[in-house]
Amino acid sequence: MTGAGASFTQGISSSTPLEWDLQFRINVTAQVFFTLSLLPLFEKSQEKKVVNVASMLGDLTYSEANPHLQFASYAASKAGITMANLKFHNE
Repeated sequence: MTGAGASFTQGISSSTPLEWDLQFRINVTAQVFFTLSLLPLFEKSQEKKVVNVASMLGDLTYSEANPHLQFASYAASKAGITMANLKFHNE
């Protein structure tokens, strides 16, 4: 986590496009495409499980109940990987 978008106290208006790009590249894009690279192995296996680590900070209800916790880009990226996991599950 780097920059204002990953800060405990600085709000989203202090963040930059670069830190958002880095957060999503690490926490969403890399995990999605790593999982995609494993699909041929999943097809051959009996048990198909993928575990990606999310965070309470990516949960809408938790974030609404704790407005003092900023972490804007980090929280958004963790919500993003949660959604990606659901999309893999649905597929």
